[in-house]
Amino acid sequence: MTPFTVATLEAPGGGKVAIGVEGSYYLLENIQPLLQPASSKTLLETWDTSLPLLQELADSLATNGATKTAGIPQETAHLLAPVLYPDNLVAIGGNYAGHLKAMRLEVKKWNVMPFFIRPPKSTLVGPGETVRIPKTTHQFDWECELAVCVGKRL
Repeated sequence: MTPFTVATLEAPGGGKVAIGVEGSYYLLENIQPLLQPASSKTLLETWDTSLPLLQELADSLATNGATKTAGIPQETAHLLAPVLYPDNLVAIGGNYAGHLKAMRLEVKKWNVMPFFIRPPKSTLVGPGETVRIPKTTHQFDWECELAVCVGKRL
């Protein structure tokens, strides 16, 4: 089984889903008609059927040298946010003792987190992109975190 990644790349016409194998990315619309016009979000939503096709494709790309000429080297690929339009985007404030102290709240285990915010989905940026700070922002918290969980209970 060949390791692979799923990514969204900047391409003519906008963001396009790609598979990454051995240091190169391949736009799915160019190499796998069964997976188009998929987005990375669609692939994740249909993982049970997408995974076998992606794994077969990754194995084929790793062994078929002629196909590699269509690859985009990872050094020149322009990666976008992996999922461009998520259904939900959530953040929790007060999840560290330092946050609670800064908000003048008791540092303890809360039954319900004291703050829950929903940032706009338009705040997503890809690797190396500039985070735009709105002019109306009085205090910007530079801390950024990312957690992605993809899986299925067996």
